[in-house]
Amino acid sequence: MATLTNEQRVERGRQAQEILEHPVLKEALDAISRNAVREWANTSAEASNVREAAWNRVRAVEAIRSEFRRIITDAAFAADAIKKAQ
Repeated sequence: MATLTNEQRVERGRQAQEILEHPVLKEALDAISRNAVREWANTSAEASNVREAAWNRVRAVEAIRSEFRRIITDAAFAADAIKKAQ
């Protein structure tokens, strides 16, 4: 991604916050995680492929949330930089 201005970083963070808090996205990510944990818990230890796939889905959901939080945190730093420059 090209270098963004602080203003662009702030806007990007605002968008990330809006998306992360969107009820439909929250519902979908929560359902994916919940279903994966349920699948993991209800399979035998011998079904390692199924259990591993379920665990990977849980980790993928967390990675998505984490990336949004990283963008939001970056926006906060950019907003501070803008404030200090004024």
